[in-house]
Amino acid sequence: LLWGSDSVVVQPLLRKNFPVDPMKDLTPLARLGTAPMVISVNKKVAARDLKELVALAKATAHWLVAGLPLIVAAPVIGLLFDMSGPAMVTLVLGLLLGTPILSLLGGLGAALTLGLRSGGMLLILIVLPLATPALIFGAGAVDAVESGLSAAGHHSLLAALLIATLAGAPAATAAALRISTE
Repeated sequence: LLWGSDSVVVQPLLRKNFPVDPMKDLTPLARLGTAPMVISVNKKVAARDLKELVALAKATAHWLVAGLPLIVAAPVIGLLFDMSGPAMVTLVLGLLLGTPILSLLGGLGAALTLGLRSGGMLLILIVLPLATPALIFGAGAVDAVESGLSAAGHHSLLAALLIATLAGAPAATAAALRISTE
C-alpha cells in the first residue's frame, strides 16, 4: 500500500465516517522518497518569489489587524466629529485606499532597518516621506467633500499610489530582507 501522508491526514477530516483511523490502523514501514512541496499563487498576485509572497502576506496581516478596524471605526469617529454623510463615505473610501499603502510602506521600512541599532529614527526618516502623499490625498478628499467639491481626483491619486505600492513594495521588501539576512 502506497500513499501520501497528506491524503491520510486529510481524508478523515473530509469524510465523517472514514473507515480507517490512520493513527491506529496503519503502520509506516519505510519512506520510499520525498515529494517537493510547491507554493503556487494566482497570476494576479504581485509576488514573483517566496520572499515577496511572505512580505505581501505580512503586510496583508498588518492591514487586517490595524487598517481594517480603523476603517470600521471611521464612521463612528466621523459621527463624533459631526461629519456629514458624504464626508464619512469619502473618509471610509480614502481609508480603504490609503491604509494598505501605509502597511506596505511600513513593512518596507522595517525590512530596510532590520538589524540596525538605532533603526527607529531611520525608519521614521524612510517611511514618513513615502507615506505623506497618501495622508495628504486622503485628508484632502474629505476636505474637498466638506467644501462641496468632488473627491474623485484625490481618490484617483490614492488608487494610483496603491497600485504603485502594491507593484513595488513587496519586491523591495524582499530585496531588503535578502540583503539584511546575508
